[in-house]
Amino acid sequence: MARYNNIEAIDYIYKYSKYYGNVLYECEELYKEEKGIILINIFFNMIENIIKSVNEEYNNDFVNSINKLNNVLSEREINFLHKIRKYRNCYAHKDLNILFLDIDGIAYNYAEDDTATLLYKILSNKAYNILVKIIKNKIKD
Repeated sequence: MARYNNIEAIDYIYKYSKYYGNVLYECEELYKEEKGIILINIFFNMIENIIKSVNEEYNNDFVNSINKLNNVLSEREINFLHKIRKYRNCYAHKDLNILFLDIDGIAYNYAEDDTATLLYKILSNKAYNILVKIIKNKIKD
């Protein structure tokens, strides 16, 4: 699989859905503006929506939606998406003030924009490349 930078991957996603592409371009702008909390919530939401769109099953929970991609993705990629799902669950369902993300022995509070921005920086490129991989056969070049 070719490796794309974030913008190249979003360009490819835009071919699949202008809506998803435009929202993901906005994520890149939010990243530049360091508006991490808004950014990470939108980013995680778009990943889930794109996966459900590809599966054409919008009523499945996120776990099942990810697992349905086992014919397209490697076990490592599936596990990465589950890791993203766990982060998403923290941002969607928990009190961020009491949660800390440990990166190289440093604790980052989930409630801080800087933490969410850092998380996007760590996860986004791999996530975008996985999204490109799952939408490839849905696009007519």
